[in-house]
Amino acid sequence: MNNNEIWVYIETSGSRIEPTSLQLITKAKQIADGRKVVAVVPETTAVTVETTLKQYGPDRIETLIADQFATATDEEIADALFQVINHNRPDSLL
Repeated sequence: MNNNEIWVYIETSGSRIEPTSLQLITKAKQIADGRKVVAVVPETTAVTVETTLKQYGPDRIETLIADQFATATDEEIADALFQVINHNRPDSLL
């Protein structure tokens, strides 16, 4: 069963959030229509990007913390996201 949330994948480069990810949070909030907007961040530490993300107003920040994300390939990140998405079943993913 799907939950009623829009998840936004947050892409980072080092400790910097890619601007397109922040734009997607803004767009998700515009189309949410009562659904919660969740920022999903694969990161080695939660502290790095949460302050910036909070300024864009997601309802929740879901941080996937693992040391492997520091050197992870796109395929490894996609696999981690798949596992979390498959478990939580958001309505949409941007």
